[in-house]
Amino acid sequence: MRTRSASLLVVLTALMASAPGCTFYNNVGKFTGLISAPTLSTQREMPPDFKMGVSARDLANPPTDFIYTFERSGKATYDVTVRSPRRRHQDGEFEITEDQVVGLWKAVQESRFDELDARYPSSGDGTDKTEGVQTFYVSADGAEWKVESRYVANPTLRKLREAALSVVRKDIQDADGADSARPKEFIADAATHLFHLPDCAQLKDVPAQQRQPFATPFDALNFNFKPCPECRPMKTK
Repeated sequence: MRTRSASLLVVLTALMASAPGCTFYNNVGKFTGLISAPTLSTQREMPPDFKMGVSARDLANPPTDFIYTFERSGKATYDVTVRSPRRRHQDGEFEITEDQVVGLWKAVQESRFDELDARYPSSGDGTDKTEGVQTFYVSADGAEWKVESRYVANPTLRKLREAALSVVRKDIQDADGADSARPKEFIADAATHLFHLPDCAQLKDVPAQQRQPFATPFDALNFNFKPCPECRPMKTK
């Protein structure tokens, strides 16, 4: 029995050596333990198989579940369920531009996604129920990494989510029902390059000529304004 197993291992090793780089090679290598799974590395040029996914369950304001995926080709898919004030669901596909794909890869790089822990908090659940359960997925060069946060605010993951939502078409954002909990206007400060909820205390002493209104937070993001860390305007999504 041992001789047969050893012979099988020799054959598999020979097949791997004769066909490096192919799918069979990788699958056999992983099965036998002779090669390890590739490790995601984001600190490089964007690879042709780049793919990113963002999903959330029980995200508040209003209670929403969503899944967005983005591919290197520019293809994007969405699946959104809004449970309140009335339940509605929609899904479909849309296209994003090359610049938007590059922007997503840059956001992944800036977050150092491959260095993030797989789970926040490391065990159990957090206490901020408005954050819901959020999952972030990135694959590139045949490697992948997934990060999950459970009812806890994480600034790095929040920026990554904002980057993802900023490339979702406005009509999809409007159709998901979130506008019922969203202010009709957001105010950007040209001096600080931050945008705010209209009642944010940080706007108290900002002169009128320095204010720039936007209909949605995604419009402000597209003009390279950043969300205010105090009033957190993206929380309306």
